[in-house]
Amino acid sequence: MSAITESAVRSALSRVEDPEIGKPLTELGMVKSINVNGPDVDVELYLTIAGCPMKSTITGNAKAAVEELEGVGAVNISTDVMSDEHRTPKDVGTDSPASGGAKRKLESRRKLMEAARKLFAERGYHETRPQDISKAAGVGHGTFYLHFEDKLDCFLAFTDEAADELHEFVETHHAVAGSMEEGIRELLTAVFEYSDKNPGVLAAALTDISVLSTGDIGRRGPVDRWAEVWAELLDKWKASGDAAPELDTRMIGYLIVGAIKQGGAYGYRRRLDRKKMIDGMTWVFVRALKK
Repeated sequence: MSAITESAVRSALSRVEDPEIGKPLTELGMVKSINVNGPDVDVELYLTIAGCPMKSTITGNAKAAVEELEGVGAVNISTDVMSDEHRTPKDVGTDSPASGGAKRKLESRRKLMEAARKLFAERGYHETRPQDISKAAGVGHGTFYLHFEDKLDCFLAFTDEAADELHEFVETHHAVAGSMEEGIRELLTAVFEYSDKNPGVLAAALTDISVLSTGDIGRRGPVDRWAEVWAELLDKWKASGDAAPELDTRMIGYLIVGAIKQGGAYGYRRRLDRKKMIDGMTWVFVRALKK
């Protein structure tokens, strides 16, 4: 059995392409580091933006490629976000940021995503036009359509980013406690703290994407993802005896997400005390869900 080497890992990663640009991660300067410890491999990749909508695809493909190496053990793929300096085109080695057209495409997408996030949060989906996003990003209007099929495609990229951010925020700052009441209170606290740090983002991202298109969008939005989080917790609380056994946890998950969105919006408009809002929602949810 041959030993695992950094060169072999890098060669495996050279076969993994960025799904949007169609170029290898190594060529785009997205490989930050490779550490080999016997048969085990740790790879850290660069993403262009926090909450990159392609994160799971990129990390999954990278992990699969490295796991194909003969004799490899545990494979861990982590990520970091490119700095502004890292995104600046320069003519250097293989693992430096990509130069030329591919690099400019990465940078223009980052600008478009930042502009879209700001405008969707301030104006909402219906009052934001593709030309508004292009203008705010400082790029030509045609550039918008090099990255997105239409406004809905751009909005879905924004909602994916927001959903990933919220999920990571909850995992980083709030450990969901054991009991149902403690868990509900902790999750509500996390949601409101995220909203304070990112004004307007969550309200916009929780728009029901099923009403934005006459066809089947074919992907989950933040509402679906958060409803699933609540459903999984409710299943756990049913098993522990905290929640009523007859609950349809999937349906209740969607009801909770809707209540948080509408109740939170009401509270913000009326400038209600945050602790009282969380206490009130927790009281209602617990009493509705208890067996």
